[in-house]
Amino acid sequence: MSHGIEPSHSTVPQKADDRRKKKIKQKFTVSRLILLVLFAVFLFSGYYLLQTLVLEPAKVQKDHDEIRAVYYEKRQPDPTSSGFTQTLNLEQLKAINSDIVGWIHVPNTVIDYPVLQSSKEDPEFYLKRNYRKEYSNHGSIFLNAESNLNSGRNLILYGHSMNDGQMFADLLQLTPETYQNSPVIRFDTMDKASKWKVISILKTNTKAEHGKFFPFTRTEFTNDTDYLNFVYQLRIRSIVNTPVDFAPSDHIVTLSTCSYELDDFRTVVVAREVRPGEDETVETAKATVNRKAVYPDGWYQKYGGTKPDWPETLKEAQAKGLIDWLKTDA
Repeated sequence: MSHGIEPSHSTVPQKADDRRKKKIKQKFTVSRLILLVLFAVFLFSGYYLLQTLVLEPAKVQKDHDEIRAVYYEKRQPDPTSSGFTQTLNLEQLKAINSDIVGWIHVPNTVIDYPVLQSSKEDPEFYLKRNYRKEYSNHGSIFLNAESNLNSGRNLILYGHSMNDGQMFADLLQLTPETYQNSPVIRFDTMDKASKWKVISILKTNTKAEHGKFFPFTRTEFTNDTDYLNFVYQLRIRSIVNTPVDFAPSDHIVTLSTCSYELDDFRTVVVAREVRPGEDETVETAKATVNRKAVYPDGWYQKYGGTKPDWPETLKEAQAKGLIDWLKTDA
């Protein structure tokens, strides 16, 4: 019989226990780090959403309310002019930013903004800047740097379609059913106040994968025939047949914004200037849905249907009796 003393558990080295405790501590530390990272992501995401969905839209609204107050301060209501107003007040806007070249207003929408134009060296300067030249995801409504306000036949205005409904977002709501609410828009410049009758509302692509690009951004034309063929292409693409005639001497303004039917699509609204002495009203009851509107090839691949077979040129379409909107200059 052994009379030796049995060693107790307390005196045996606890290496296995130490390793286990170390692993538990490491796991706890990693878990805390993961929780901290997740919490930081949560805070950042919350701040980003707050900034994007609440704070920035509110600031943009406030900024535009302030400049509208300047623009409309001395203007008087004109009861004969569909809610538009009379006197221009752009000089005060020039004092705020010399790049302000006009004002765009589309009735029954939120579109009521200054129009800016930067240099040809930096044509998209206002894509992400407000009228104070501060960074803004909303950007500004800006005129194509190539457009000449005094002589340009096609003045092109760009603007974002923001999720909060600001800037050019309301252009997406112009349909054959809502066109009658906004058949005439106003685009004022330093030289004059002008009203413009909508002649086309179209959907078009920017990516080659969706078909050939229609150059709605053209600003130069070789002659009247070239110009009228361009207008013909605008009109056969319109989702609405508008009861507005067109003459070779007419000028147009084009409003363009991002659209979401296909990747990098555009919604484009085109209007021609009301002529001197012309009645500014439009008989919207005569407008019809254009069931032969031309869309990019990608449209038919996604939504189905067949591309309508329109004649290639205005002259060919005239010969087939398909044109009722052409007016010859007197």
